[in-house]
Amino acid sequence: MWERISDIFLQTTQSPWLSLGIIILAVIATGHILLFKRSPRGAVAWLAVIWLEPLVGIIFYWIFGINRISRKAYRLRGLTLPKSDSIRSLPTKDFPHAEFKSFFPLMHAGDQLKGSPLSEGNRITPLFSGDEAYPLMLDTIDSAKQSITLLSYIFDNDPTGHRFLEALQSAVDRGVQVRLLIDDIGASHTVPSIFWRLKNSTIPYAKFLPASLMPWSVQFLNLRNHRKLLIVDGKQCFTGGMNISHDHWLEMNPKNPVNDIHFLIEGPLVKELQEVFCEDWYFTTGEHLEGNPWFGDAGMPHPGKTLARAVSDGPDVRANRIRWHLIGAITSAKESVRIMNPYFLPDSGLITSLNQTALKGASVEIILPAHTDNRAVDYATRAMLWQLLESGCRVWYSPKPFDHTKIMIVDDQITHFGSANIDPRSLRLNFELNVEAFDEGLARRMTEHFERVKAVSSEISIQQMDNRPLYQRLRDGAARLFSPFL
Repeated sequence: MWERISDIFLQTTQSPWLSLGIIILAVIATGHILLFKRSPRGAVAWLAVIWLEPLVGIIFYWIFGINRISRKAYRLRGLTLPKSDSIRSLPTKDFPHAEFKSFFPLMHAGDQLKGSPLSEGNRITPLFSGDEAYPLMLDTIDSAKQSITLLSYIFDNDPTGHRFLEALQSAVDRGVQVRLLIDDIGASHTVPSIFWRLKNSTIPYAKFLPASLMPWSVQFLNLRNHRKLLIVDGKQCFTGGMNISHDHWLEMNPKNPVNDIHFLIEGPLVKELQEVFCEDWYFTTGEHLEGNPWFGDAGMPHPGKTLARAVSDGPDVRANRIRWHLIGAITSAKESVRIMNPYFLPDSGLITSLNQTALKGASVEIILPAHTDNRAVDYATRAMLWQLLESGCRVWYSPKPFDHTKIMIVDDQITHFGSANIDPRSLRLNFELNVEAFDEGLARRMTEHFERVKAVSSEISIQQMDNRPLYQRLRDGAARLFSPFL
């Protein structure tokens, strides 16, 4: 390393002060890496970049290596940045739901993560594909009397996007308070983007973290809001994995059909989900949304029996909540874990949890799409599947159309669903939102759907993975090196 430092001086003899400044900045960046990078491999990689190519490495680390989102979030919320916001201690108390007794430790662990509490009396209805979800969502918008909040990662400028804009504009025209938040990168899936139409509307809207190649915004290119929320009158919420895109409306025969599941939520959990939207809206615009009309009337009804919590996560949260909720649920399983996820690149901790659960005798079954819309992710996933297959986990590839479903069912009692993929981008970089639901009826319906998909899917064996041609194994292994960025 010292020889490299000497080279820097020799190469810039005409400007020794510049050389000294670069080395000082490299030392400062090194200190920041040692203090704040959790992954040893990530820290070593950044140190190599900075000291092997100091000037370029420092610039790259300043742009991509420093998480400025947490500081911006705390500043906008009027808080000071704490030393740690990951854990809060809550007293253990008796819980009336004896049917979930074996999961009390899991519930307690979830309570200790600084997030949404468990709420009782919810009703959660799964909606299979846009054929079920979109008409109901549009009807609910049309029936809104007080407020509509809508957050989507992708909001395509296509026939379905136009239908939603028309419904939102109609709501605005009849006096309903509307707020529309769209991720700036997600909106670029169609050209021109939906923002081109929004400019000619009176719908109050905002772009989440507008992205450009300017130095002040390029640092946020990788940090996207991947959440999906539609909340009407503070009483009904639609959330899950479904964006606003014609591709999901299968009966309309879209060019690139996509299967997915969305969920209608009614009950006290809606308040927690609305708070997530309000935080994102404040983060983006600085506008507070409080009280009526956003949170409905006092005394939220309890239309069902589902015990559930919202699990929000993002680069402004240090606890990696969704990852820890997934690991906790997987390791709590006694009989079965069923996972459907489109972009599946679990880290070593999640792989260990799945393997441990399989080795102790529980059934671990995973359904992945045979082909996603991202070839690099497909390749990287194939490079790691052997780590699960050799421990007894079972994997199936589902046929076309592309299945974008994101669910996990544990022991036919717990269902996890939402926006998060099981990959580094969702679990470390994106703003995500999942729901953890304790409900045997809901879990049973999700298990039935899982089994229907499994029946038409192809199981993958470790022999098939091992027998891939050499060029495919090399290609897949190379793709896996880039998994943190896919």
